[in-house]
Amino acid sequence: MNKGIYYYVTISTDQENYHYLHRKECKRMPAKEDIIFIGTLYNLNQALSIARINFKK
Repeated sequence: MNKGIYYYVTISTDQENYHYLHRKECKRMPAKEDIIFIGTLYNLNQALSIARINFKK
């Protein structure tokens, strides 16, 4: 059975109004106060789906 991975989305956006998706081990993870935990998920497609539901871009 696959182990879930913690996924986060940035609160602020870049110049083109896009949020960034990060997983727990990401080397470019922003500070804790700049991200929102979106869930423990099993693959990138699940994380992208959840992020799209909660954020416009």
